[in-house]
Amino acid sequence: MTDISLGSDKKSTNVRIKSIRGGLRRGLVRAACVLAPEAMSRQAVTRFLTPPLPAHPDFPPHLLDKGYRFALDFGAQDLAAWSWGKGPAVLLVHGWGGRASQFSGFVEPLLEAGFRVVAMDFPAHGESTGRRTNLVDMAGALRTLSRRLGTVAGVVTHSMGAAAVAHAINDGFDTDRLVFVASPADMTEQSKRIAAQHGVTETVRFRMQRKIEDRLGVPWRHLNVPQAGRTAQSDLLVIHDREDRQVDWSDGVKIAQGWAGSRMVSTSGLGHNRILNDDDIIRQSVDFVLGL
Repeated sequence: MTDISLGSDKKSTNVRIKSIRGGLRRGLVRAACVLAPEAMSRQAVTRFLTPPLPAHPDFPPHLLDKGYRFALDFGAQDLAAWSWGKGPAVLLVHGWGGRASQFSGFVEPLLEAGFRVVAMDFPAHGESTGRRTNLVDMAGALRTLSRRLGTVAGVVTHSMGAAAVAHAINDGFDTDRLVFVASPADMTEQSKRIAAQHGVTETVRFRMQRKIEDRLGVPWRHLNVPQAGRTAQSDLLVIHDREDRQVDWSDGVKIAQGWAGSRMVSTSGLGHNRILNDDDIIRQSVDFVLGL
């Protein structure tokens, strides 16, 4: 009994310490935003365009043995990509700070369904080169990959990868079926959530947004996912967990409501990343791409 109680107390203490430290960091960031908003907005641009190092494992050896790795030229960057099987191509598209290997569980079910499976690490992600990237470049990388493959039968994508896919669709990328898992709907609203989590004030966040828009030549409203649904011919399956702490479930609802020919699957208890490892989610995604 003593050991259990002591362990529980230690765990509670660690949680409290982390919470205090997080609060102090947010307080310091807020103070810096008030004292030096321009300098902080420049720093925010750099941070916002620099993906975090992914904490996801590589593809398991048995999958690497079944397929092959190839390189894709994208300007000054070399993108890592993988391919398995033959048949109509289905792309597996990771999100911000992710990597292609997050979709390991999808590869064999899609192969068994008769598809060629292709996955790619976006610029500045995983095994691809580069230090910084953005949604416009991510969409460009997708278009480059699709030109190499020819016809793309379907796309399964996660989180911010859906925004890259949506932007690529606005620029002519075409596919029959899309599966968006845990996708944000509105880039401005999502950036506000991230800013609030780190203590960044709205003044600094707005300056950051304007700087990035000027750099990319694209207003953020053009990157919103539901916008692509107004003209896209693709059928869409939206999958979102009600307890997703990184992207609110209501974003999935907005995407489904704004996309003609869509349907939505809501889950509970799978969160933002674990949802990609759920057997039932994988099965439903493969069935949807098959048109079932």
